[in-house]
Amino acid sequence: MEAITNKNQAHGPGIRTSLAGLVVGCILPIALIAALLIFNLYERQQDQLIIDTMNRVKSISSAVDRHIAVTQSALLALSNAGSLDRGDFDDFQDQARETATSLGLSNILLADLQGRLLMSTLIPLGKALPEVERSSPPGRILGSDKPEVSDLFWGPILGRYVYAVTVPVKRKGQVRYSIAAAIPNDPLLSILNDQRLPASWSVIVSDSAGNLVANWHTRGMKLGDKVLPKLIPKLSSATEQVFEAKLHDGFPVLVIYSRSLATNWVVSVNLPLSEVRGNRHALSSVVFYSLLALSLGLLLAWLIGDKIANSITALIAPARALGSRLTVKVPVLFFSEANALREALLEADVMLQSAQYKASHDALTGLANRSRFGADVGHQLLVCERQKSSVAVLYIDLDGFKAVNDTFGHGVGDLLLKEVSARIKASVRQSDFTARLGGDEFAVALIDSNIDQASACARSLLEVLSQPYRFGEIEAHISASIGIAAYPRSGTDLQSLLKNADRAMYDAKKAGKRRICIAAT
Repeated sequence: MEAITNKNQAHGPGIRTSLAGLVVGCILPIALIAALLIFNLYERQQDQLIIDTMNRVKSISSAVDRHIAVTQSALLALSNAGSLDRGDFDDFQDQARETATSLGLSNILLADLQGRLLMSTLIPLGKALPEVERSSPPGRILGSDKPEVSDLFWGPILGRYVYAVTVPVKRKGQVRYSIAAAIPNDPLLSILNDQRLPASWSVIVSDSAGNLVANWHTRGMKLGDKVLPKLIPKLSSATEQVFEAKLHDGFPVLVIYSRSLATNWVVSVNLPLSEVRGNRHALSSVVFYSLLALSLGLLLAWLIGDKIANSITALIAPARALGSRLTVKVPVLFFSEANALREALLEADVMLQSAQYKASHDALTGLANRSRFGADVGHQLLVCERQKSSVAVLYIDLDGFKAVNDTFGHGVGDLLLKEVSARIKASVRQSDFTARLGGDEFAVALIDSNIDQASACARSLLEVLSQPYRFGEIEAHISASIGIAAYPRSGTDLQSLLKNADRAMYDAKKAGKRRICIAAT
């Protein structure tokens, strides 16, 4: 290696010579790379903006679905009222009014199978109720055998636009009535106001027919208007999409929308195109000043070339002291001085790797030590929390090891510990973590394993570890006590998992050794 290094130093170009070509040849390529990087950064920012906005759109859509689902649940509970079986509409009207008050609903109605209104919580019984045309949005869903949500329509009783949430009243499998809640868009406006979106954005909630049901900061549109012409054909073809369009007042926007599979209603958030593309105007300035700074930097580099070469050479000795703190991966470099630094860094890397291995592994068995095991399992617990997966910890204590150590000596005891480590490692998957915690205590972390899978693995380990150990003419017999703790059943952090697995192991010893015990939940 030293000979190769000396050869590179003899024939490789020095920094002083290379800087002369750098001044001429690097300005244009680096400027182009800088421009590409800046443009790529802009594209990434725009993509992230769209992803974040789509998540907010889905959140609004979910809130609208929850509002409708809560209303349907309350109406389904009301449909079980015994007063309907008796035909006691007075009593049912009282119950309906209580439900309307508790949910903040404006009007609950009862209709027969022909869609005729029989009762309204806003009109005393006996007074005439408006007729519902079968072709109207509420008329099409009254009498349905399942819960429904109508499109927007004019509510004659409330005298404003409403949408209806209906549920069937079934008796012995047959639909007898329909219960409907006529709801203005006030709950939807409350949902939109709670989002705290930027004031320059606008939001539209539309029904399956493309009627505006609720909006926030949308200019030139009112309740009941048809939504964006480009959006209507997409309502039935895609659940989510992003496209450019113009609002009714001609304002250009980027539309990000999501369609609910439960109601076919659509929530769209409209971002001003000028805001989305605003960073493009800054690109030219950034590129210009980058080129200017680069040119000045190259000129300065030419003037201080001697200092750069001397500085790199001076860094060789300090680099050799980085063995305990730095992982170095350095390719073969172009400059002779830099190659000298490369050799120093590679030597430091060897020192670091050796020190890290000794610090994180048991010297006798080669297994991870307690510190490394804790770091690995701690990282895995974070993965489990994000992915809702599981991990199980086996705490293993050898039964009879002290007797072997006392009878045959520490040399045989060390051989036994090595063989135990080999058997444990051979009995689990490569993806699982194994460690010697100290003395005759070992631990295994089983990735993506529940209690049942961990118990099966523990039984297999118990059988393997209980097999005889032969060292020449010596035959030793031991067994093991194993405690099991699983995330999140027995603990949600490393300390609690190890503590509970340790307790379970001691419970196994108290129960007679050579046993498996599962930690309590």
